[in-house]
Formats: sequence, structure tokens, C-alpha cells
Amino acid sequence: MVTRLDLAFLEIRDPRYLVVTDVSTYAEPPSLPEIGILPPGLTDYLLFQAVAGGTIRFDSQVLGMSAAAAPLIDLSDGLYTVRYRIVPKERLFTEQSVFRTQQLERQYAGLLLQTHYDLDCHTPTCLSDRDLETLRGVRLAIEGIRACAAVCEFKKATALYGKAQRVLALLDKKARPHTVCADC
Repeated sequence: MVTRLDLAFLEIRDPRYLVVTDVSTYAEPPSLPEIGILPPGLTDYLLFQAVAGGTIRFDSQVLGMSAAAAPLIDLSDGLYTVRYRIVPKERLFTEQSVFRTQQLERQYAGLLLQTHYDLDCHTPTCLSDRDLETLRGVRLAIEGIRACAAVCEFKKATALYGKAQRVLALLDKKARPHTVCADC
């Protein structure tokens, strides 16, 4: 059997965590595996001792974004790169990246929920039809971010993220609260 290093990012809903699992196959159990993570905005990897076949849950305290005694905060969106190494660490490693979009998706969902039609109510949504179409385009942009990240086009993913973020900010300013009509 040949050692093949591989990682999996677990999809979870809680934006306070990034979960990575070692799904490698080993010819023999490794000694002193190490995992490094490069969050958005940093230039050096944060290094941690790992366990072969184990799962690591990164949060704002582990990544130094909040104090150890402080409540956890949401991890920022953007590119996270994880490097997993075993001895000899110069030769046996894998590196994978994920582009998080939880905050962007939450903002999208909030606007989408403001635009609903009540089946018994005939009031217009809080956004115009044109703005609703633009909002649908943001959903497509989020899928595009994922597609770009899947093929390691991180600059394109970052550009799409910035565009979607700007569009959502504009739509958020235009949105008016949903009101109940007189017939309801």
C-alpha cells in the first residue's frame, strides 16, 4: 500500500467553524503529522499538531481572531488554504483550499426572505422585478464562486465575491420592509 495524503472539508452550517478531516491512506501510521492553515488576510501558516485520520475544528480562538476567553465569532469569508504534512515533511504533504461564502449567503438569504409573496396577500415585494432578477444573479454568482474555487481559480472567485457583495449592499439599501395590504 502506498501513502496517499488527502483532506476533506466538512460542510457545516455554523459559520464559526471550519472543519477539516484527514482522509488519507497510509502505508504505515505517520509520526508527528502537522496541519497548517492560512486564513484570509494572513501571509504565514498557523501550524498545529495533527492526528492521522483525525478531524480538526478551526474556530476564531484557534485562528487567533478572538481571545481565548471571548465568545467565538464567525469566521470571515474568503480563501482558506490547509496544508497537511507527515515525515519527511519536505516531501510528503498535500495542500487544499476552500473559499468560504457563509456570510455572503446569509446576506443573500436575508434579502430573499424580505422579498417573499404571502399567498393571501397582494402587496408587491420589497424589491422591484428588476431588482429581484439582480438578486437571482447573486445566487448564480455564489455558485460561480464555488465553481471557480473547485478548479483553483481563486482570483476569479475573489472578484465574483466582491461583485456579489457590492450588489447585495446596493439591494439592501433599496429593500423596503414588507407591508401587509388592506385585504389581508
